[in-house]
Amino acid sequence: EKHTWFMLLFMAYLICQMAVLVFSYPKYNTQQIMAAFFGVFYVAVMLSYIYLTRMLPGGVFNTGDMKINYDQRKVYIGEQEMKLTQTEYNILALFSEHAGKVLTYAFIIRTIWGTTDSGSVKKLQVNMANIRKKLGLKPGDNKYFSNELGVGYRMNDTNE
Repeated sequence: EKHTWFMLLFMAYLICQMAVLVFSYPKYNTQQIMAAFFGVFYVAVMLSYIYLTRMLPGGVFNTGDMKINYDQRKVYIGEQEMKLTQTEYNILALFSEHAGKVLTYAFIIRTIWGTTDSGSVKKLQVNMANIRKKLGLKPGDNKYFSNELGVGYRMNDTNE
């Protein structure tokens, strides 16, 4: 969410700068002003890309015999690779980034799907059931993560 506010503020700044150019320098035509604006916009997009890619985790996360390789976007149990959907991987990666902390249902839903509608909790629960099944866990088995009833989920810390 931090990067979203950063981009919104930066875009507002660019629009204000463009308005200043249009009204302050009548000797420049619209084509020159637009060229300058899109040049600055291109630089802003490139800087945002660099900023966002540095925010993404890299390396490997371990808890028990589960290994999440962020660079390859793969999850392993022991040496066996788990076949996860993109959403299932994103949920586990989010949990691992905040290992040891309780993530509320609303936070998980907002981060993964960008919305908090009433059906989203059920969608999260279905995805969690699928993840448990693929990892070979039974309901209530807290080997890698646990359900904090009525609140959210917690990934076990790396040293547990």
